[in-house]
This record gives sequence, C-alpha cells and structure tokens, in this order.
Amino acid sequence: MISQMAMKNYLKDISKREYEIAIYNNAMKLNPMMEDYLQYRQFINLMDLEEYTNGFLRAKRATKKPLDEYYYLFYYEKLDYVVPVAFQSSIALITDFEGNIINDVYYLSHKYRIRDLHICVLPLKDETVIALFVEKNSKRYRKFYRQFNKLDRYKKLEAINYMIFSYSEDIYMSKSLNEEVINNPKLKEIAKMTIFLESSDPIQDALGIAQKEFSFDKMNSIPNILSEEYRLR
Repeated sequence: MISQMAMKNYLKDISKREYEIAIYNNAMKLNPMMEDYLQYRQFINLMDLEEYTNGFLRAKRATKKPLDEYYYLFYYEKLDYVVPVAFQSSIALITDFEGNIINDVYYLSHKYRIRDLHICVLPLKDETVIALFVEKNSKRYRKFYRQFNKLDRYKKLEAINYMIFSYSEDIYMSKSLNEEVINNPKLKEIAKMTIFLESSDPIQDALGIAQKEFSFDKMNSIPNILSEEYRLR
C-alpha cells in the first residue's frame, strides 16, 4: 500500500514536469531574448524529471517486496473527525525542526540525490487517516522524524499542516472551510512560498535564505486546519 502511494505521488510529479518541459520548449522558441534564463529553468525541470522517474521505478520495485523492507512509516494516525483538507504528495524537506539541512535543493548535480518525504492526509466518511513515510535508507530524515515523534499530537498536526501549505500547491480544501481561514494573510503568505525564487540571485546564499524561510518556527503562525477546531464533522 505504501509503495503504491509513493508510485502515485511520483506519477503526478512526472506528469507536471513533462508538462512544464513542453511549456519551456515553446517559450524558448517564442522568447529568444530569455533563452539563457529559460534554459536554466529547463535544466532544473529535467533534473527533477530524472529524480521523479527514478523515484517511481524504486517505488515500483518496492511493490514486490515486504512492506517494511523499503519504506519507513514513522507516523500513522487516525483522527476521529474529518478534516477540511485532502493531500497526498511528496515534498523535499529543506530543514528539520532545529534548522539542520535535510535537502540542499540548490545543489544541481546528478550525483546529489534529493530525498523525499511522503505525506498523506485522507479525510474519510467519519475519520481522517494521516501517514508520513520516507525511504528506509534516508539517513537525512532520521533526526527529523525523531524530533517529530517527540512532539505532542497537536504539534505534530501543526507541523504537517505547515509542511503541506509551505512546500506544496497540491492541496484540496473543502468549500465549507471558513472564509476567514481561507483569507488569513499569514496562510496566504506561507502558501505562496517557493524555493525557486529564492535562488534567482546567484550572489545570495539561496540555501541560507530558504533555511530561514521554511523554518518550523513559523508553523504556529497559521491556522492549524488539521486540528479539531476546524473539523467538518
């Protein structure tokens, strides 16, 4: 089941990158003045595509092996209420709770492999299932999930809530969610965060900036939509 979830995550990522690659190919034809910039973006897209494809193939191989042989499920929770958001994707976490680097997302080399964290928030009829897992040999995440597992239940949900809004755009939100929450200025600010814009100036320390921007110190600054306070039922 876990490896199948990982396969779906990577298939979605592959589809998005292939679409973006096609867009940039057309953009380079239409905007020769921006060719250098577009080629740089395309290089990143192609590296991402390679990472996602390899991730998919690893997940596919894992479907033929025992559950605990390839992935480590370090958090699984059944909430006795239905949350107003749904999410299933992988993210490349930049730092842990103490600010230690997990992924240097600006290190553009085929020799450096980005390590993914898979997050699933699945609202069902009367409950919500939440799962977090990584590849079992992902040593970079060991400090993170040990820190995470020391948090109380509310703080864990708060951290997951922060990660899905700050690192991804693939969030499905219920129309029943309070407008005041949806229009929360800080939530909008966090949801607009992007790792690429921080790296646009090669003179700046892009990783250092991202380390501060994506700090878990900000996780209590936005509404914790996974908490019981915002339950649908």
